Amino acid sequence: MSQMVKNTIKLCVITLVAGILLGAVYEVTKVPRKKQEEKTQQQAYKKVFSQADSFQELSYIGQEDEEQVYKSAQEYIGSKGEGAVLTEGEVRIDKVVYAYEKEECKGCVVTVTSKEGFGGDIQFTVGVTKEGMISGVSVLSISETAGLGMKAKENSFLNQYKQEEKVAQFTVTKKEEEGADKIDAISGATITTNAVTKGVNGAMKAAGYFMSLGNSSLQEGGETNE
Repeated sequence: MSQMVKNTIKLCVITLVAGILLGAVYEVTKVPRKKQEEKTQQQAYKKVFSQADSFQELSYIGQEDEEQVYKSAQEYIGSKGEGAVLTEGEVRIDKVVYAYEKEECKGCVVTVTSKEGFGGDIQFTVGVTKEGMISGVSVLSISETAGLGMKAKENSFLNQYKQEEKVAQFTVTKKEEEGADKIDAISGATITTNAVTKGVNGAMKAAGYFMSLGNSSLQEGGETNE
C-alpha cells in the first residue's frame, strides 16, 4: 500500500472521529445552551416588563394558527385605518409573549424589527401594559453610527417612551416640545430616532391587537418561568 493511500485513510479516519466528537459535544451541550437562551430571553422580557413574574409564549388553537395570527397583526399595524402610524414593511413583528403577575395577564412583550435605521435593521423589545402604556424598551440589535445613532441604546433616550399617561402614538420633535407623546430626537441621528419611534408605535399597536384576542384562545401549558 502506497504512502499516499495510507495518508488518505488516516485523514479520513481523523475526519470521521472529529465529526463524531463534535456531534457528541453538540448533543451534550444542547440542553444547557437551550436553558441559557431561555434565561437570556427571560432577562430581556423582565427588563422591559419588570412587574411580571412569568411570560407565556403566543400559542393559539382553533381556526387561526400562530402564523396566521402574526400575519393578521402585521396587516393590522400597517393598516391605513384610524390611528395608523406605519406603512407596510416599516416594522416587522418578530415575537410576542404575554406578561403575567401571579397568573394575571398584565400585558405583552413585543419583539419588533424596525426596517428604517440609518445603518440597517434595529431590533428591540417593547413592554406594553394591558392599558396600552409602554413599560420599557430595550435594544437587542443595532448598527447605527457610533456616537450618534448608537445613543439609541442608552436609557436616557429609551426612557422617553415609558409612560405615565396613555398616548395614541409617539412623534419625534427636534425642539424639545413638551407632551407625553413627544420624543426628543437624538442630535445628528433623526433617522435613527424615527426608526425606533416607528418600531415602538408598531409594538404598541400590535400589543393592542394581541390583547384584544383574549386569553381564552391560549393553549394551556405555554407558560415560561424565570
